[in-house]
Amino acid sequence: RWRKVLRDLWHNKSRTLLVVLSIAVGVFAVGAVAGARAILARDLQSQYDLTADASARIFASGLDENFIDAIRRMPEIAEAQGRSLYLLRIKNESLNSNLLLYGIDNFDDIRVNTIDFISGARTPPWRQLLIERAATELFNVQQGGSLTVELRDGKKRALRIAGTVHDLNAPPPRFANFGSAYVSMETLEWLGFPKTYSEMRIIVKQNGHDRAYIQTVVDKIKDRIEDSSKDSAPETGRRYFGNNIQQNPGRHYADEQIQTMLLILVALGALSLFLSAFLVINTISAVMQQQLKQIGIMKSIGGRGRQIASLYLGMVAIFGALSLLIAVPVGALGARAMTGYIAGLLNFDILTQGTPTDVLLLEIAVGLLIPLLAALVPIINGARMTVREAITSTGLESVGWKVGRFEGWMNKPANLPTFQLATLLPRPLLISLRNTFRKKGRLALTLGTLILATAIFVSVFSVRDSLTGTLQDSLRYWSFDIEVALAQSQSEERALNEVRQVPGVVYAEAWSNDNARRVREDKTESRNIAVIAVPGESKLIQPILIAGRWLQPDDENAIVINADVLADEPDLKVGDVIPLKFGQRKFPFQVVGIAQSTLTGQVRNPRTLYITREGYRNTLGLPRQARTLVVVTEQHDAASQAAIAKEIDAQFRRALMRVDTYETISDRREQIAFQFNILVTFLIIMATLLAFVGGLGLAGTMSMNVLDRTREIGVMRAIGASDRAIRQIVVVEGVLIGWLSWLIGSLFALPISKLLADQVGMAFIRRTLNYEFSSYGLLLWLGIVTVIAGLASFFPAWRASRLTVREVLAYE
Repeated sequence: RWRKVLRDLWHNKSRTLLVVLSIAVGVFAVGAVAGARAILARDLQSQYDLTADASARIFASGLDENFIDAIRRMPEIAEAQGRSLYLLRIKNESLNSNLLLYGIDNFDDIRVNTIDFISGARTPPWRQLLIERAATELFNVQQGGSLTVELRDGKKRALRIAGTVHDLNAPPPRFANFGSAYVSMETLEWLGFPKTYSEMRIIVKQNGHDRAYIQTVVDKIKDRIEDSSKDSAPETGRRYFGNNIQQNPGRHYADEQIQTMLLILVALGALSLFLSAFLVINTISAVMQQQLKQIGIMKSIGGRGRQIASLYLGMVAIFGALSLLIAVPVGALGARAMTGYIAGLLNFDILTQGTPTDVLLLEIAVGLLIPLLAALVPIINGARMTVREAITSTGLESVGWKVGRFEGWMNKPANLPTFQLATLLPRPLLISLRNTFRKKGRLALTLGTLILATAIFVSVFSVRDSLTGTLQDSLRYWSFDIEVALAQSQSEERALNEVRQVPGVVYAEAWSNDNARRVREDKTESRNIAVIAVPGESKLIQPILIAGRWLQPDDENAIVINADVLADEPDLKVGDVIPLKFGQRKFPFQVVGIAQSTLTGQVRNPRTLYITREGYRNTLGLPRQARTLVVVTEQHDAASQAAIAKEIDAQFRRALMRVDTYETISDRREQIAFQFNILVTFLIIMATLLAFVGGLGLAGTMSMNVLDRTREIGVMRAIGASDRAIRQIVVVEGVLIGWLSWLIGSLFALPISKLLADQVGMAFIRRTLNYEFSSYGLLLWLGIVTVIAGLASFFPAWRASRLTVREVLAYE
């Protein structure tokens, strides 16, 4: 029996290869993504746990060791340490980037947010720094070199790089365009900054994953900071500015997004395996039909149904085993490539070597069980046939074949006007149309494979278009080209005057930026909310409103909040009057509208409220000064925006007004699009695998169809059919199946793409995407499926055209 199995496998190499490859692609997809998910979850979390990340960061001025020691003694606090953080510009003509400079008192005693020392000095000497390893590529520097930074007073300082470190919690430069470095408090003082800390990082003793509990502890610390400031002079005392608590305490900030993305990819990988099961069903059904006489002979000499079923199940098991030989090592390489890419983006190390045991067991299970389960029904049905049924079966389609409506339509007489179209078609095309629907069960399975591939492929492109559309809508908020932040507040008239002198600038406005916190009824405070104060008549901001109205020029105490504020403060609604705290001062404001959130990248605070610039100044009693300018340029391409931004920087320098940072809308778009493209790239890879499985399934179907019609082909050859006509019949049949799957799959793509777009949006930007169905993806897939169908049908067609009349008429 086993010699028969091996002989069948060896003498049908093309069929064996198709089935093995199909199963292997599915196992590879599941193994690569599941392996990447397991490795990333394990390695990222284990490295994150070693950093002793802060439960909360509290921002305040005037923090010193004595006060932090007092906080450390609180019963709720396990650890507390102070740091200073300042944003400096890198003085490099070819680079528009910034440096996050951390001041640390004792590098040998970092107990919160630890860093790993890679090379060089462990403690940076005076006027030197340690640079985070990811920043070396961003700034194109190495240990022993130097970084020149520009201070807020315009002075420049060169800091030698004494060593490199790894900080897992530092913002990744690929997302933020910020590099991180670390200096002693003495060096920080030499740079002109106070020797006190600007933030305190705490770890709570218990309930470290409970945001609500951490917030109550932070509120207690805030009260102590504000109480201690009452007895101090304003210029030397402590001042509370806000706090930051992670959305998911105890987990890396990107963990949720990574796991969600990989879970989507695992689902798509499982789909590819599911599609490969269709090919197994088709193949085994065809094998059972072709070998009905063999089954009858085996049963006539005493073969039992169980023995025959085990024989064909053994064949399927060999298919699965061969697929594992290919899929397991290739899947390990795929998982390694995926984890390496993501680890490089997020700046952490892959520690796991090889494939995790649970993933390996999963691959073996799905590689063996899924094909066996898929083949079970056709094998059992074949094994149950009686000797008479098996022996008397001819395997010819003409015997017992019931003519369906479509085939009957093909054969209607020409004198019936309803069916005259059929008589106008070439005879080979009519044969192809008829053959397409002859094996309806096989056709259904093949169509199912290609329909799912169509739906997923088009859905992936719809997600891409939805992401792009969401990004464009978000950037349409900002109808300007450049945003400039000055190092110090300047006279509004003077600042606008200077920027308007730059060639290429057609319009500019002065905006104000601040931070505020909502004071709730129970006296607790929200997280920091970014405040953007715009001129009441400004046309450079075009918000998309969810509820309420936009700001009007005469609004004083009216604000519009965005959806991210609403997510943090879900009880807010249009019409509510809420107290907002700016520093130590509290003012009432009325919510008049809720706007859709914008995409801000990794560094900006997504929680934003809008207020008129006049209302902001009048309420807080501020002078007519500006620190943020938004500029409209003549040309709106990236190169023009970058060139004019540099000219604005130079113009302010000449006027002794230093620019702190500037950003073009093109840079902002590129930064956010880069994050989107990571997901889209992975989705396209998975869609390509599904297309490959669909192509293999169609190739297998066409090969089996040719075998089924071997005698029919011989008859056509005997009455004069040319090689070209034979090939045309087979190829056209395959293309028709591809087109039919495209037509049906495009209908399934509508709900699937909407569901996938919503899930991606909620996972990555915490709101649904602006859904756009991809017509481009639909037409692209039509071209791809046509090519796939043509290629999948070509070899069976070529083989059919090579058969001689003698061979096909003698075929059993």
